[in-house]
Amino acid sequence: MPKVSSAPEDAYRFKGSFEEGWGTVVGASYLVFQFSPTKEAKGDRPAGSQDPPQLMCKLEIQRYADGDGNKHPSPPEEVLLAIQKSDKMTGELTACHPGKYPDGNVEGDPEDMGGALGAEGDTLFAMQDGYAISDKCKYMRFTASLQEKGFKPAILKRTWAADLVGLYAFFKNVQVKGGSAEFDGTAFVVDKIVRFPYEKSAAGDAAKGGKGKPAAASKPAAPAPDSAAAFNKAKEDTAKAQFLFDADEIVMAVLTETLAPAKTGQTLKDLKKVRLESLMALNKHKPAVDAANKKAVMDAMTETKLQEIGEATGVFTVADDGSVTFA
Repeated sequence: MPKVSSAPEDAYRFKGSFEEGWGTVVGASYLVFQFSPTKEAKGDRPAGSQDPPQLMCKLEIQRYADGDGNKHPSPPEEVLLAIQKSDKMTGELTACHPGKYPDGNVEGDPEDMGGALGAEGDTLFAMQDGYAISDKCKYMRFTASLQEKGFKPAILKRTWAADLVGLYAFFKNVQVKGGSAEFDGTAFVVDKIVRFPYEKSAAGDAAKGGKGKPAAASKPAAPAPDSAAAFNKAKEDTAKAQFLFDADEIVMAVLTETLAPAKTGQTLKDLKKVRLESLMALNKHKPAVDAANKKAVMDAMTETKLQEIGEATGVFTVADDGSVTFA
């Protein structure tokens, strides 16, 4: 079993809560999380009481000043959306755990990442036949709002965290009926989407809204000169970024500049393992890959492409048994 550190520097730190505003999802995962004990008494709960661990969806959202592509300088903030509470008798998660699609293959069966505190994965793993997420939990209220605004149901059925990365929307908290001790009476939802994460092009950021259909750009309300200039600049910047973006070049950079130095002299089992490590290295790569382009890079990061780049650059060699040795 992997060891767990008790050192303060290795502790998980909650990075605040994204309450409302424009933002882009730059990270997503499913994890087992436990909130800290309460500092003050509230209702019938004494100070120091603590809820058992819960299964959550964690979203990292980069705040934007508006829906026109103007990024806010603040660091990404986090939102935790409850999915499943622990069993009241055992205090353990017995219905569902974080899961992981091997090599990011969403057509395969996910692996169980366990129910221990801190367990994390890119999907969910049902522990019981017929398990279904309650429609009253915060996570499902969030996905319901996505679908209402035009998000493809077929994508949501995959339950792959990477499918949420790149979502550019206006987020907000709303009051809902049905609040109880079991389910919170608030919901974190999207009010408008300007870019769906599965869209290959980011060119419509400044001109899309609502359900993802192009806004009536040909008949806009006459903007003030300053706002018109800002609108045109946003479109020009987006077009430039799209022109300069090359997924294969970024795959090469991630492999040669981030993964290879970390794996010097090591041998990995096969190219599948190389791809998995490359996907993880993508999140650590500097400069960071723009959220709008991340999915395209992941799609381009195939075993064939990695082998082609690795052998052409001398980063690694592939043996007859399929093992991969880094230089």
